[in-house]
Amino acid sequence: MSDIEPIELYIGPSIDLRTIFSDEFWWEPRIGFDGRIYFLRALDEEAYIELVLPEEPVQKSCDYQVVILDGEQYEGITIKDQKKAYSYVQPLPNNHFLLVSSRSIYYGNGEFDKNATVVKREGHECKVVQEFLIGDGLSHVYSTEKGSIWTGYFDEGVFGNWGWADPTVKDPRPPVGEPGVIKWSQTGEQLFVNTQAEIADCYAMNVISDSEVWFYYYDSFKLAHVKNGVFKEYDPQFESAHDFIVNEKHVLLREDHLFQLYEIQGDHLKKIAMIHLLDEDEEQIGEGNPFVEVRGDRLVFISGYDLYDIRLDEIVEMTHEMLEDE
Repeated sequence: MSDIEPIELYIGPSIDLRTIFSDEFWWEPRIGFDGRIYFLRALDEEAYIELVLPEEPVQKSCDYQVVILDGEQYEGITIKDQKKAYSYVQPLPNNHFLLVSSRSIYYGNGEFDKNATVVKREGHECKVVQEFLIGDGLSHVYSTEKGSIWTGYFDEGVFGNWGWADPTVKDPRPPVGEPGVIKWSQTGEQLFVNTQAEIADCYAMNVISDSEVWFYYYDSFKLAHVKNGVFKEYDPQFESAHDFIVNEKHVLLREDHLFQLYEIQGDHLKKIAMIHLLDEDEEQIGEGNPFVEVRGDRLVFISGYDLYDIRLDEIVEMTHEMLEDE
């Protein structure tokens, strides 16, 4: 890290979420390939808690609600009688949605939790059309315009836990997430498996399209880029990034409230500036772990009741203006 003082950039909110939600707690926003923002919550908190890592398959179910935000317009749908503790929601083509639980237990004898569910929308409700295993220990889930699904895994998903890679269970199985990054079809077939980066933990991921993904991983702290099957790697010399946004010319990495802006120069990254992004209350974005979501060049986060939505080009322009004034 540099001893240079970070510059401060002020970001204004895009929408007051109180115009959409009451005081109920909603989980972090998820950006879809369609540009819309998706919010998910369980309608029965007690039932949801009982579904998180049960010791054996359970019969209890939980209803979920999804709110889809498109600019300032929004709509809600309900998914009823689900027996999984979902934490991710993503759109799929043709009025389908993907719901994913980050955990999957392997019980032995080939029995495991199918933690990915595809549902089809029918009015304001949905019905289940497909369930499959997408691996335990998920840290990132992104669907694409073609219906594929990119996933990244944290260390337990890579090395095994909850029965995976456990030699004491009957018919032991290796962890599905062992490669660290996988691309799936919406019916559960693996379309791409990372073989080049030695991933112990996929710290951050950003999906540009069906054929292009970036990811930042432990323990090398490298930033990898895969486009049309071609693998490339950069060394940002920045440890423990939580997320990042990227376009053809720049990358912005975040660790807590500290952002580092780079220019992409061939095979190298040139450091431009360290940045603190400040919300309208002059609080540093990332401090106190607000809900942060990224896709492509877009950064979305919630601070209080306000949703902030900003593009990388805006941050680059403000940064250059600040540097020119110094």
